[in-house]
Amino acid sequence: MAGYLIVIFMHGTMYGKLVEKNYELQSKVNDLQKQKEALMEDNEDLDQENNKPSTIEIMEIKISNAEELKLDPLIIHQLSDKIKKRS
Repeated sequence: MAGYLIVIFMHGTMYGKLVEKNYELQSKVNDLQKQKEALMEDNEDLDQENNKPSTIEIMEIKISNAEELKLDPLIIHQLSDKIKKRS
């Protein structure tokens, strides 16, 4: 009879530890699912942001080696205008 009580006690102790471990793991799973959902929402927000058309508001062009290229100021101005119009 004492043997049965020891076996039942050991089984109860082991089962109690397993239940505690199960609660801990379930809590971790829930936390990870919430974290995954938050990351997925952030990813969707970033995708929407990246898919917006980009616009150039200001463009400045400076030809620093005009003397080496032997370009006159009129050609430099014309090149700058053409580059700005294509952008």
